[in-house]
Amino acid sequence: MRPPPKESPQPEPVIVFTGDRDNDHIQIQLHGTLIRLGAALLEPLVELVLERAHSETGYLQLEPVTVYRLRRALDEVLGPGTGKSLIETGLAQEYRLTIPRAELAAKVAVAASFAELETLKVISKQQLTELLRVCTCL
Repeated sequence: MRPPPKESPQPEPVIVFTGDRDNDHIQIQLHGTLIRLGAALLEPLVELVLERAHSETGYLQLEPVTVYRLRRALDEVLGPGTGKSLIETGLAQEYRLTIPRAELAAKVAVAASFAELETLKVISKQQLTELLRVCTCL
């Protein structure tokens, strides 16, 4: 008699919104590596996740300088090209996550402590509610 097949381990999420913070920065994990973002960069990342979840194309209009700074923050920790590999450019100041819509729940996770950021007014209640609905909760 054969032993039952082993369950394959769940892959690590690409993005984890941790809620941890220090020195006016909020920590996320990208591919398991800790990255510190200011609130001004966390909010557009949250919006990119939500837009990917809610629209057919996932494109969101953002200021190019904001996307440049977000990509640069990711590149500084994980190396050149990381930001562009996560956030692609569409037309005329539109951007989207490269994570396919169908894979968001498996590839984006939210830690319980992330909810504290809503109390601190870093993210809105609506953003938090939607993230918890479309992402994996840790």
